Amino acid sequence: MSDFDDAIGDMVTDLLAEAGESVTYFRGTESHAITARRATGRAQFVDMGNGQIMEIRPVDWILLQADMPYPLPQSGDIILASGKRYELQPFAGEKVFRQTSPQMIRLHTKQIGGVI
Repeated sequence: MSDFDDAIGDMVTDLLAEAGESVTYFRGTESHAITARRATGRAQFVDMGNGQIMEIRPVDWILLQADMPYPLPQSGDIILASGKRYELQPFAGEKVFRQTSPQMIRLHTKQIGGVI
């Protein structure tokens, strides 16, 4: 691994130590505790018809690849944080995740409700 990749890994470790939160990652009924940093994106507004407009606020989670409980995140996986559920979903033409570096991954989610 390059010095640059090592530096990114160290930066993410420091970020998670300072601003990370303990969350639970679910795939089906299996769960794993991980530390991740929440990053909220700009709201998108969708016209649902009949005068109803829905606000969708994407929430990304930054974490170390080594902390992922599975080799690859999958659409439909759930993150439970602070009593709220976030489902991994593709957003704006992307996959459900972005491999930012060999050591850092960014998961794309949408809030789908309260506690499981």
